[in-house]
Amino acid sequence: MAQLHTEINVEVTIGTDRYAIPMNLLPLPEIGPTSRDRTWRGRVQLHMAWYRSTQLGLEVGSTQFGKPSGVHLTEADGLRLLNLESDDARRAYVTRHGQGWGLSPFQCQRSVGSSQAMMLNLFAPLASDLPWLTNVIRDLLQLDGTAQGVHFEWAPTKRSLYLGDMTRVDALIEWRTSSNQIGLIVCEFKLTDRYTRRVLPISETDAYRNLLRASGRWSHWPTEDRLNQLARSHALAEAASHRHGLFRSGTFPLLVLFHHKADAEASPLTERYGEFLHDSCMTSVRQIAVEQLILASRLLAEQQQHQLMDRLAARYSQLERSDYLVAVT
Repeated sequence: MAQLHTEINVEVTIGTDRYAIPMNLLPLPEIGPTSRDRTWRGRVQLHMAWYRSTQLGLEVGSTQFGKPSGVHLTEADGLRLLNLESDDARRAYVTRHGQGWGLSPFQCQRSVGSSQAMMLNLFAPLASDLPWLTNVIRDLLQLDGTAQGVHFEWAPTKRSLYLGDMTRVDALIEWRTSSNQIGLIVCEFKLTDRYTRRVLPISETDAYRNLLRASGRWSHWPTEDRLNQLARSHALAEAASHRHGLFRSGTFPLLVLFHHKADAEASPLTERYGEFLHDSCMTSVRQIAVEQLILASRLLAEQQQHQLMDRLAARYSQLERSDYLVAVT
């Protein structure tokens, strides 16, 4: 960590008064090693380390390879599921993990910056209270209808009857429309991971070619690596809708990308993906900043959930709370 300078001040509120305190007079949190990435991803990682230290009050952990890391918990703290913010998130993790492959134990238990942990922290409380989830989805997506259920890390049991690959979606919402039909909402969550995590040659695969002809949703499949995951997730929901006779329209199945507000790639990425959809289906892809999800969830929550939503806002959207560390790391 760099030498501190007395001319760097931090505003501190005591009662109703605000004071400018020299940085070197304040105790700094034990951040630990963080990413050297100087883009927004590195900034978010620094914030995650701040959150681990100051809000969770936990020691510096280590990566899967045993290297000290400020954005990871220790093995002991991970086993206590302290990376998950609520009983709902912990129950969802234990239940889904018990069903087989899908959630990464290391990412969920120990990585503060994990997208899977973020998904559980943000969505498991909503999934356990479907009227709350319904109101949030209505507010964010302007949809009529009601949420019927949520499946985390969903994939079909018999993949050969769908697309034949290992694609799974982060969260799948069953949504009953105002016309009393069930449509699917696919939710993909991205914190700092990149959009080229896993790429399959879908344009060269018979199952995807057949779906392209049968669905009428896409003009052709994107070949850009960064669009591959979005296309596969959307396609899996389309295949499931065909197979089970679920509601299909210009909007359903709907793909929603939840992303960090600092992620400048998310908006142009979803716009680019939309170029492969027929004009009548352009409303079947959306992108929403996690900050919007948290704000809507808090606004529509019962009083007892406000404290949880405030913690999630501090963790996933309020980067300004760790700004003072940028000058000294």
